[in-house]
Amino acid sequence: MPQCVDSLLRQTHSNIEIIIIDDGSSDGCGKMIDEYARLDQRIKVIHTQNSGLSAARNRGLDASSGDYLMFVDSDDYVERDFCKEALNLAISHQVEVVSFGYNSFWSNNNNRIDQSTSEPRPLNKEDAIRELIERKDVFYNMVWNKFFSHYLFNGIRFPEGRTFEDVAVMHLVFDRITSGVYVSEKILYNYRQARTESIMSNSTSSLHLHDRLTNEFERYSFIKDKYPALEQSQLIWLIHIFLLCFMFLPKDSSDLRDVKLFLNGNKKKVISATSGLRKVRFLLYYHIPPLFKLVNLYIKRQM
Repeated sequence: MPQCVDSLLRQTHSNIEIIIIDDGSSDGCGKMIDEYARLDQRIKVIHTQNSGLSAARNRGLDASSGDYLMFVDSDDYVERDFCKEALNLAISHQVEVVSFGYNSFWSNNNNRIDQSTSEPRPLNKEDAIRELIERKDVFYNMVWNKFFSHYLFNGIRFPEGRTFEDVAVMHLVFDRITSGVYVSEKILYNYRQARTESIMSNSTSSLHLHDRLTNEFERYSFIKDKYPALEQSQLIWLIHIFLLCFMFLPKDSSDLRDVKLFLNGNKKKVISATSGLRKVRFLLYYHIPPLFKLVNLYIKRQM
């Protein structure tokens, strides 16, 4: 937390509003950030009960008043020029969103483990939504490596109690873009990667798969209705989640029933959207179900 707050207080663009959400911390962070606020009038502290990341972000959105927004998770920190560079690029390129590269580092030290960046480029709304759907390079679906015009979030909030919440809102935010997005090659965000032995088991738990499936189904419905040219791109990612559901959800799962219902009603679309091994797996699903189950079991054991 101190590294995060200090990185914001040291911004070279100083005319900023810093909203810190204390979501029921029990480690003394509440008192620490109150002291920060006492020393710097730019800081506004909101103490709430622990209701998760989405709820914390929503409280921050409700309290924000600036022309632009950025989200910084408490474990992370930003470079000193983040706000200055973001603002300058938003103004000079006349865009509503600026995206940046980022460094990843382990939670127990500051040694960089990965550096993610991209070629600088402007994007119109449809191209930006396509890159969100296709998860291209550093653009991806995170809100924390982006700088937004505030009004893009008017009436949009993160779904509380749901994981992978960025996926649930980013396409809705980008749908409001009129002037465009600029992708910068600059690396201005530092993301703390938790060191854990259970990354795969967490991301494929029943709860997480439920949330991922919900997000992707909602996005698919939205894209199919508003951006039909991108429907297949979204379907490809939805299919990826389907396969995880078959491998990791119980046979009597209601989510798995929803997956089967969709697959049985969209056979031509699913086969058309797949290729390679995925196409083979779904041909087995439709024509040789027992072999489909065996292939899934084999792939699961290799993960």
